[in-house]
Amino acid sequence: MNGTGFKGKLFVLFEWITRIAYVNVLWIGFSLLGVMLFGLFPATSAMFALIRRWVRGEDDFSIFRLFWSTYKSDFGKTNAFGWIMTGLGIVLYLDYLFFSSSGSTLFFLLKSFTIMLLFVYVLILALIFPVFVHYKLTLFHLFRNTIFIAMLHPFKSLVAILGVVCISFIMFFVPTLIPFFGGSVVALYVTWIAQRMFLKIDEKQQEGLKNG
Repeated sequence: MNGTGFKGKLFVLFEWITRIAYVNVLWIGFSLLGVMLFGLFPATSAMFALIRRWVRGEDDFSIFRLFWSTYKSDFGKTNAFGWIMTGLGIVLYLDYLFFSSSGSTLFFLLKSFTIMLLFVYVLILALIFPVFVHYKLTLFHLFRNTIFIAMLHPFKSLVAILGVVCISFIMFFVPTLIPFFGGSVVALYVTWIAQRMFLKIDEKQQEGLKNG
């Protein structure tokens, strides 16, 4: 992965493109394996787990084997928090629509509060898979720690969300990219940012241990 010179860098670039495309195909395939309803979340977790290793400089492993083993081992837990997040998103959206139906002061306040909750929800949604594959927490600690990390690094969290919006915008106008890069490029971008958050947290913990 350490290419030198123009040809070396070009080789590294094409290697990354090939890997990211391959992972995206696996992500779509294994999502369909679970008929989307039960396959999407474990497939997404497996994709983030793979990309996390690459971002950390690890590449001595079988891509398919790791994807499949992660898909199986995380199947139950990822479906649990995935459907919880889906349910919360639906409830918050319906609340927003309901509170937008009236111009009363009370409804305006409730709508403003719902918008704030939706913002926190989007922050959690952006980081929950990187946090899950990095720390392997229980469901309660997963949600708590994801919120904590997002609040601890608000700027990086916002950059992650804006980046995902920009990537989605590109995919919308160039839909031929979706089968090869639709999910994996998003996962790569978010993981790259999340790993920098985790590194800062680890550094602060180490400093705390030294000072303690």
